[in-house]
Amino acid sequence: MYYLDMVKGRLYTYAAKSRERRAAQTAIYEVLNILVRMMAPILVFTSEDIWQHMPREEKYKSVPSVHVLDWPVQGFPGIEEGLDFRQVSEAIQLIPDVAKALEEKRSAGLIGSSFDARINLLTNSEERYKFLTSLKNDLSEIFKVSQVEITLGKDLPRVEVGKAEGTKCARCWNYAQSVGCNKEHPLICDNCLKAMGGI
Repeated sequence: MYYLDMVKGRLYTYAAKSRERRAAQTAIYEVLNILVRMMAPILVFTSEDIWQHMPREEKYKSVPSVHVLDWPVQGFPGIEEGLDFRQVSEAIQLIPDVAKALEEKRSAGLIGSSFDARINLLTNSEERYKFLTSLKNDLSEIFKVSQVEITLGKDLPRVEVGKAEGTKCARCWNYAQSVGCNKEHPLICDNCLKAMGGI
């Protein structure tokens, strides 16, 4: 559930052949390919209907029915070896804390949508700081906000929420300092301009 919510933005706003958008599509396909097999013994007709209509890899195109496929095996093909999913789950575990902080500011009238927000993640753990900093480019997508900062200090781990800086992009709805810099397309940010082929 979290993943589908996180990648919505890249599916809608990234360039059609961009690596990020294609990666999200591949991940969603792999999950569907596994789920449809797992539900086949219980939801016989529904799973068959999904199988007949879902896009399939070349090796599965000649398979007439989901019910003749093997049970899925653990793991995903092509996943980077050495990727530490425990660390990624740390970022995922912060989602409820971020959502709570955002809701408090929404109730107070500081923000409307979560994209109106800039968050600052404060941590007193050097290890967590390094990890979160390594994910900095992805954190705004994970938390569905416009900007994310990470601060290392003596404070206990917490989330601070402020108003996002810059202007709202008419295409992706994120706030960015780059909106208005392009004279031909003053309403969109640099990321959207790049997605549109740098028009």
